[in-house]
Amino acid sequence: MAGRRRRKYSPKTLFGRRLRTLVGDGSYSQFERRVGLANGAVGHYLSDRSNPSIEVVQKIVQATGVDANWLLGLSDRAHRQGASVAQGVAESPAEYGGARRLSAAQRLCLETLGQAMRGLSDQHERVLNDEDYARDLAHELIQGEGVLRDIEATSTSLEETRERFFADTDREAQRRRAEESDGAQTKRRGTGKGKGG
Repeated sequence: MAGRRRRKYSPKTLFGRRLRTLVGDGSYSQFERRVGLANGAVGHYLSDRSNPSIEVVQKIVQATGVDANWLLGLSDRAHRQGASVAQGVAESPAEYGGARRLSAAQRLCLETLGQAMRGLSDQHERVLNDEDYARDLAHELIQGEGVLRDIEATSTSLEETRERFFADTDREAQRRRAEESDGAQTKRRGTGKGKGG
């Protein structure tokens, strides 16, 4: 494998160009092993013969520390918050070609740095998730306020309808009493005329 010449591809897709940047001067097979890709996958992506699945993009992002949006061409910021090449070296120094040159103390220092950076990255993710949660909650509250306004308007409308109903009922009752009263008076008058005549 070491004697095999690497083809130089000129990827047309932004994903391919950014993948080439990540592979760098290392071999495709080294990168594939580091990321956990199938043999020959990098050559297929760089030659634009196939597109990566979501799982492949996730593997590349996790192994390299780059931002998925950058890898897919949706952002110009390559590294996630808290991620860096130092983190990658700390996670797997052999893949970065520095394993033989690092002393045990340097490796320990890089591993500690990598752990700290992963912790910061995790905290940043939690903050972003908390911000999303807070934004969603605020949106729900705003919607809830709208619903409350609608309920208040409906309640006001129902109260007005109820008041009109009782007012109409009172008027109808008064009209009936007046009719009954008028009918009783007319009857008495009619009875009184019959007696006197």
